[in-house]
Amino acid sequence: MMGGGRFNEKNVKMMMKKMGISTTDIPDVEEVIILTKDKEYHIKMPQVTVIEAKDVKTYQVIGTAEERNREKNSYAQEDIDLVKSQTGVADEVAIKALKESDGMPAEAIDKILNKKLS
Repeated sequence: MMGGGRFNEKNVKMMMKKMGISTTDIPDVEEVIILTKDKEYHIKMPQVTVIEAKDVKTYQVIGTAEERNREKNSYAQEDIDLVKSQTGVADEVAIKALKESDGMPAEAIDKILNKKLS
């Protein structure tokens, strides 16, 4: 540590610049979502900083995460795409319609077009 355990911000920035490291804050970030196989981490109103060194960008996210279990999607992507292409809805709506139609794309399309989703 420098100066009896205290960092001088100006000196730190100069050392980082000499080492080819730059930092940039990303303003007005509303939410960061991290998706894993089983979980979702939602970080609302985080502070996000990009740290760039030798053409590699690292994103530092500071905030409080809300952890959620991910809902497993057991429908074939082709079925989801078919429902979406025929109805113009988003993935979530197509999946919901497939769920309510026991995985039958034709019934899912009918539910969406006739507004029978619950």
